[in-house]
Amino acid sequence: MEKIRKKIDFAINELNDRLIERDQLVRLTILALFSKSHMFLIGERGVAKSLTIRIISNLVEKTKYWELQVGIDTETKQLFGEKKVAENGTVYYEAKNTILDAEIVFLDEMFKAKNEVLNMLLQIMVDRYYTTGDGRMIKVPLIMLCGASNEYPTGEFAEPYLDRLLFWYKVDRIKKHENREKFFNFNFNTNSIEKPIFTKDEIDYVYAQATKKIKTPKIILDLFNEIVDNLILQGVKTSDRKFLNIMKTMKVCVLLNERDSLDYSDMFLFLFTAWHNDVEQRKVEDVVYYQIFSNQANIEGKLENIKKVLEVNQNFISGRLYDFINYRLEFVGDEASQLFYQYITAAIKSSEKFDNIKEEIEELKRIIEHIYAVEEMIENNIFITNIKNKTLNQFILDSIDKQETLLKHESQNLQEWINRNKDILSYKRNQQNEQ
Repeated sequence: MEKIRKKIDFAINELNDRLIERDQLVRLTILALFSKSHMFLIGERGVAKSLTIRIISNLVEKTKYWELQVGIDTETKQLFGEKKVAENGTVYYEAKNTILDAEIVFLDEMFKAKNEVLNMLLQIMVDRYYTTGDGRMIKVPLIMLCGASNEYPTGEFAEPYLDRLLFWYKVDRIKKHENREKFFNFNFNTNSIEKPIFTKDEIDYVYAQATKKIKTPKIILDLFNEIVDNLILQGVKTSDRKFLNIMKTMKVCVLLNERDSLDYSDMFLFLFTAWHNDVEQRKVEDVVYYQIFSNQANIEGKLENIKKVLEVNQNFISGRLYDFINYRLEFVGDEASQLFYQYITAAIKSSEKFDNIKEEIEELKRIIEHIYAVEEMIENNIFITNIKNKTLNQFILDSIDKQETLLKHESQNLQEWINRNKDILSYKRNQQNEQ
């Protein structure tokens, strides 16, 4: 697997040398190849959707790439060839130079095709075979089909394809000014990739081994289920069948990353698989980020509660307990011990509140440590890039440090005072020393 991993690193560099601001798309398409998954690219004209797939198709040796601009007038024979009848009556398609003999396929505006064309296409996508007019099933060598459009597919006719197109990716125009300059100055590699990098045997091996070798830790499986539950509650129309295929693809991702089990970084593949329109994409992003990173409102709410409880406790100490702590109370008479007990108990409870606040701050710090750990996992995942938490900012980090410092000072002073004044005799002795 180390050899394949090195090939992937090399392929990513080669592709990014030729495609500007397409790093995430490049990585996902390589993963789609090894997981034998189909893709759908959404984006306006001229953003290199077909170019990206065409260049990537050159990565695999002995594969045929086939593409077609689909329209309402596209006939079945343009995709599947002429239907013919042999002398013995066998019905077959003249498959040469059609989708039926291609390993990698790109269909631009695929959903503009007639239902008859889409229905035939669906069987090939799902089962990698087609059925002839006389009922025979003929296998096709298809590894990956990529559909594309400048608008989202809608209507009942599109629903069967939502599951079969595993990866969904929005291809944007070049955003960074310096990258536009690079583009307009032709400052990128325009040469074809000299020779293929991967073999079909390597793809078959990875695809077969992933589900056998890769483990899913209980904590990750629970997280996967939690994300699925929340997506269903949010009305995201992703089926159990597709969620299963997402899990399979995550395991391919793990294997190619040379790990033996899923981790948090693999869950971010939901961002590129579990939605089918703009509204669903936002819902998926919100759910995934919240489940893995929490969110800023949650952290700020916990921090605000810590500030409030700490302030209330400080006010109680500086108000109700002020005279007691500053040795201004005289404990005399029959009720002296009882009265002292009431005050020292109140002081101990205030100290315990400080301990509770400390635990809440520790919980916040554990969340922060988790977030940083996940970001490190993302950094090490070759198929995920440019994903950062949206939860933490410098103000939050500074506020936590400030509250922790203040708490440490207040808590330590109170606890030391309690230790010196555990009983009424100690209190009176310290009171005399203060005077």
